[in-house]
Amino acid sequence: MSTKWRFATSFSTEGLAVVEKNTYGSHLAYGYSNSNCNIEIPPKFTQAFAFTEGLAAAKPLIYTPRTDKIISDERNSQPDKFGYIDVKGEWVIQPKYDKAQPFDQGIAKVFIENKYAWIDHQGNFVIDPKFNVIYSDNVKNGLILFQPLGKDSKYGYMAIDGKVAMQPEYDDAKDFSEGLASVMVNGKWGFVNTSGKVVIQPKYLNPGFFSEGLAGVTDNFGNSGFINKKGEWALSPKYLDNTLIKCSKAKCNNGKVSL
Repeated sequence: MSTKWRFATSFSTEGLAVVEKNTYGSHLAYGYSNSNCNIEIPPKFTQAFAFTEGLAAAKPLIYTPRTDKIISDERNSQPDKFGYIDVKGEWVIQPKYDKAQPFDQGIAKVFIENKYAWIDHQGNFVIDPKFNVIYSDNVKNGLILFQPLGKDSKYGYMAIDGKVAMQPEYDDAKDFSEGLASVMVNGKWGFVNTSGKVVIQPKYLNPGFFSEGLAGVTDNFGNSGFINKKGEWALSPKYLDNTLIKCSKAKCNNGKVSL
């Protein structure tokens, strides 16, 4: 594929990869190729992202700067806006968003009229656009990290139906991983489950995400180790933080670590 295209992503579960081609003079255009290097969707987008859940965010190519002539059939599209296409290249959700994220667990984060929102596969708002709320880009364990902006604003978690699952009461927080999320209370980090119950008390610094049942944390002395989901040390804190091995690449057994 590298001999035909300037750029190509890896293939999605839909069997398509984003490809880039210098199609119109110096103007780059993006389309989609199958694994046989045959074009499935012609290069007619100024930006295009990988497919997830059968849809891909894309921005239509309307005209060339040199000629100002229409070179795609997207005459009803708003210029410089994102929409979502299906695997045939047809618009399922018309371009109208300033930013658009991939779909995850049935919803996608979009930015419209200076507000963030979440939509479903039909483009309906699941979480309405709001000026004063920011969200994580990710849906993890069915929950979205959010922060209402304002004085002394805190972090909470929202369900994918838009209902608040955990009130914004944390000084800081991270996305869920393996059913647990790290949250900060009074300057220390602990972990809560998807019901909002504190399962590991806030007493750590610099927490990582749980992976393979373990998470890296740092104690009050600046040393790091791994804890399990009960908050017990799987690897005692005796490593400097900058030498901590990522959980996804390590196995800890009886205080010993092996790669």
